[in-house]
Amino acid sequence: MTASPLFGTSPAVRQLVHRCEVLAPCKCPMLILGETGAGKSMLAGHIHALSGRTGRFNEKSAPQLSDSLLHAELAGYAKGAFTGAYHDTPGLLEASHLGTLFLDEIGTASPHFQEYLLNVLDGRPVQRVGESRPRPMDVRILAATNANLDERVVQQTFRGDLLARFGPFVLPLPPLRERRDEILPLAERFVADFCAGRRRPPVLERDAAEVLVGARWPGNIRDLKLACEWALQHVGAGDTIALDHLPVYFIAPQGRDVREAYDRAAARRAHAALAAAGGNKTEAARSLGVSRPTFYRQLRRERAAAN
Repeated sequence: MTASPLFGTSPAVRQLVHRCEVLAPCKCPMLILGETGAGKSMLAGHIHALSGRTGRFNEKSAPQLSDSLLHAELAGYAKGAFTGAYHDTPGLLEASHLGTLFLDEIGTASPHFQEYLLNVLDGRPVQRVGESRPRPMDVRILAATNANLDERVVQQTFRGDLLARFGPFVLPLPPLRERRDEILPLAERFVADFCAGRRRPPVLERDAAEVLVGARWPGNIRDLKLACEWALQHVGAGDTIALDHLPVYFIAPQGRDVREAYDRAAARRAHAALAAAGGNKTEAARSLGVSRPTFYRQLRRERAAAN
């Protein structure tokens, strides 16, 4: 099976993908650990795709499940069970029958939610609110968090018996800065997704690609996706993404040399647009998709970078 660009060739990720391929067909619950934006939801979806399960993949942030409505949201409810229950409604567990339920941010889930989830993982019968008969459900539970659950167990904010239910099926997802070989395939995928059905995706120029690979990405894949979206908004109708199309807040932290290269690239593009517009600055700015003040700043960047 061909791996997603999310799961590239770095040793840690290769080992992770192998574990996923081995464990995916099982019904065992699994816990994904990783920083915010590292791709935990994408990994969960990948595991579901590998599993061969025929049901749906459903996703929910655990803290969004309020204690007062927890049973109704997870197990569902029968018509007339309470005020406003106008028809039978399946819960997330029933909607995930023969599929996968992915519960994100489990590290900040309420004690009541943790207890309920523990009962589900222990195989307790699930029945809708207002019904007395349990409903058979075959659901694969995947969970994720960016929290240190061992510390939370010591602090008594997370149940040790719930953590133990995941047993050896814990998957540490490295941050993007430790998976640099995946940055360009991911960027190309995001650009293609944003352009789908509208235009031919532009390609990354060498300088832009080098900056993306070298960036720190504190927000991981989420930041990379935003950077690609920003670049497409500034590339106009062009067929290449240049260094100056990238958001400056990703460029600036990387040092003076990169920022100077960014300024020179912006200046070159501005001068080229000005020449193509026959010296008409308004038309040149419009062709670049920037305002006149921004265009004037770009014209001055080459001189500023040289100084």
